[in-house]
Amino acid sequence: MVSNAWLKKMSIVSKVIRQIQAVQAALNRISVILLENHLENCILDVVEGENLGERQRSLAEVASIFEMSTKLNYTIEGELHDNIN
Repeated sequence: MVSNAWLKKMSIVSKVIRQIQAVQAALNRISVILLENHLENCILDVVEGENLGERQRSLAEVASIFEMSTKLNYTIEGELHDNIN
C-alpha cells in the first residue's frame, strides 16, 4: 500500500522537476536567440567577406556550437535513460 507521505514526496519531486524543465526550456530559447543574433549580425558578414581565414574560423565556430549542443543533448538523454533503467 502506498502511504500518503510517499505520495506527498512524489508530488514535490514532480513539481521540482517541472520547474527545472521550465528553466531549461527558457535557457534553450535564450541560446537560440543569441545564436540567431550572432549569425545575423556577425557570422553572415564574415562569411560574405573577402577574408578566407575569418570565414573558416567563423564556420568552425558555428560547427562547434552545434557539436557542443548535440553532445549535451545526447548526454542528458543518456543520463535520463540510464536513471530510468
